[in-house]
Amino acid sequence: MFVAQNATQSEGVVSALLAQRALWLSDADGARTLANRAWQLAHTRRLERDFISAARLQGAAVVALGDLATADERLHYTAQR
Repeated sequence: MFVAQNATQSEGVVSALLAQRALWLSDADGARTLANRAWQLAHTRRLERDFISAARLQGAAVVALGDLATADERLHYTAQR
């Protein structure tokens, strides 16, 4: 619905929520994809909360995938903000 309406900020929020759901369901790869999409869409309106949310989800997803270097960078970014 948000894609059709070109509401990219709302689409990013939904992507973040779906990434969290994917993590809860142990789908780390799906969560990473959705979190990356949320990160891309955060650049539309450049709201800090969207960047923080997307980075946290990216970090959580890559922790589950075993990529600790990327997780450290993403979660450190989140903590700094």
